[in-house]
Parts: sequence; structure tokens; C-alpha cells
Amino acid sequence: MKPKIIIILNLSTLLLVSSCFNEKVSYSELTEVSKRLIPYKLEQIVNFIDLESQSFDMTIIDDIIYSEWVDDYTNIQYRRVRMKQDSQNIYIELSIGGDGFLTINNIIPFDFNFVLYFNNKGNFLSDYTYYYGYQYFYSSKEINNMLYYDVVENINNYLYSENGIEHRTSRSILYNKTYGILQVKDKGVVLFSINH
Repeated sequence: MKPKIIIILNLSTLLLVSSCFNEKVSYSELTEVSKRLIPYKLEQIVNFIDLESQSFDMTIIDDIIYSEWVDDYTNIQYRRVRMKQDSQNIYIELSIGGDGFLTINNIIPFDFNFVLYFNNKGNFLSDYTYYYGYQYFYSSKEINNMLYYDVVENINNYLYSENGIEHRTSRSILYNKTYGILQVKDKGVVLFSINH
């Protein structure tokens, strides 16, 4: 009889102790669909044209998947892709997380940051308004005499100062799932766009 009591006491103690560590943890993993929202692959070369009609290549220098704790209970998986162009010193980082955001950061030397919003099926949200601007979806858009399909445009509003006077203007990016970055504008001027 004593061995049964010892076993029951041990099991009870184990259940009691394990219930103390029963905190909820959230894991937001990338789906295969969301991973493909960044169409670039390591060492791929992407050709763009600048506002002076000069062509330049950007090379994908990094493509990694990693996880990060954003607080004590939430772990989000990300895919980060970095591209670089040496002669003009342009650097772009794209990152997508299991949390529904595709960010395009560190567009150096322009210092732009964009966030593209998508749903759990990998579709970009249309007519979406957020704190800094808005996002539109187009079934097709012509850029440099080429027609691109399923294009999302993200427009950021921002303030800048010129001659001591503050102005409100916008920066925008056009993007699609097939080619990635299609065009970047500042104050309505095309800084660079994809070149096919």
C-alpha cells in the first residue's frame, strides 16, 4: 500500500509543480505563402533605373529566417532579405514576420521605412488607413512602359522643414509579390523603379 501512496504523492506533486509553469506562449510562425511575399533569393541581381534614367544593379546579400521574442510570451518568426548596390551606396532591408507586416527599412541613402499590411492568406490589404498614411491595391499598374499585376502602393505622410517652413508631403512605394519593389517616390518624384 505504501508504494501506491508514494506514487500518488509524486504524481500529485508533479501536477502541482507543472501547473505553476502553465503560462500561455504565443508562436507566430511564417507560412510558406507569407515567406514568398518577398520574391528575392540570395545572390539574385535586381536591376533598377534612377531618376536620371541610369540603370543600376542591386544584389541580394542576405536571406535568413529567424525567431525573436517580442515580449515574455510572444515569439515571432521572421524572414529578412538585404540588398545592396555598392557604387551608389544604396542598401535596402526587407523583413516579413508571422505578425502580418512586411517592412521595407533602411532605404539608404533616402532614409525611408515602409510597412505593407497583408492578411493570413498572403493578400495585401486594400484601402487600408493607418497612423502614418494609407495603402492601396491595384489589379494592374504601368511602370516604365511595363504592366505589373496585383500591385500594392503604400504612402507615408511626413513633415519636413525647408527654409524654416514645415511642409507635409509623402513618400510612396509600389510593390508586388512577383517582382518585389517596383518603384519608390519622394514628394511625387520617382527616385528609382524596376527596370525590365
